[in-house]
Amino acid sequence: MTVEALEDRTMLTSMISINDVTIVEGDRDSGTTDVIFTVTRTGTIAGDLNKSVSIAYATQNLTAFDAFPQGVDDYPDYIDYSGSISFTADSVSLQQTATITIRVLGDKYFEEDEQFQITLSTSDPEVSITKAIGTATILNDDFPRMLQYQRVDPTNPSSN
Repeated sequence: MTVEALEDRTMLTSMISINDVTIVEGDRDSGTTDVIFTVTRTGTIAGDLNKSVSIAYATQNLTAFDAFPQGVDDYPDYIDYSGSISFTADSVSLQQTATITIRVLGDKYFEEDEQFQITLSTSDPEVSITKAIGTATILNDDFPRMLQYQRVDPTNPSSN
């Protein structure tokens, strides 16, 4: 009789990933627009998610800024935020999701599309973060300001 060792399914409880998001900026008069990131926890077989898990997150500037840059007369693009999300233990499911909402502040300035990111982390050795960074792309919805002028003949000012 041959005895084989049982597979230890308690070592890795889940894999975590976050999506990328694209939104239209909006203007200052309309207020804020929510960017909603989805964090997904995935198991391979039933029982993989049979442990509660906490995931920390924090935003980081790329080309979008979370506060007034020093020396630049600009409005912030989004509200900086950090915190954590929790997944409850589930002995049956193979997938769970949670959302993280970050507020984008609209403006009236023509600019390039801008980006910021949110980074996930955990100290839990039983969790693998397969995609730790989600990028938010803020699509500019403002138009360049056009100056209009009318040529006036200086010898005949009433010719305009």
